[in-house]
Amino acid sequence: MIIPLPTKLRLFRDLLAEGWELGDLRYGIPDCTVMISLNCSPQSWSRYRPQLIQYCQFHDLIKIEVRDEIEMEIIRITMRYDKKRKMWYGKKNQLLIKNEKELWIEMTNDEQEEYGIRWYHDEDYLYPHTQHNVKNN
Repeated sequence: MIIPLPTKLRLFRDLLAEGWELGDLRYGIPDCTVMISLNCSPQSWSRYRPQLIQYCQFHDLIKIEVRDEIEMEIIRITMRYDKKRKMWYGKKNQLLIKNEKELWIEMTNDEQEEYGIRWYHDEDYLYPHTQHNVKNN
């Protein structure tokens, strides 16, 4: 049975949000650790990994809930894959909440506390952005 990509994305997001099970996403998580944690065989991983990489290039991993009739994010993570190092890098981002005008705005610490959300966003993004194609003349 083939598991749909959204199911793998939800599992990846939830494992990243739960803490250190995969490792520290800011310093990099080995590709093989992600493969094993997502219950993939090497054969299925060759199919899922490119799809995960492509999804993460354009989308954050987000979980939205409705509490007290208000829509809010409880997870928001940006992930990138370094093909050279075969590592996944990430950053926990500021959560958003819908206001009375149905617009998404940043959630305050008071709102997080009010709704029982424990989320600490990262200030720095540690994904290694190096220029490999620049030659010194």
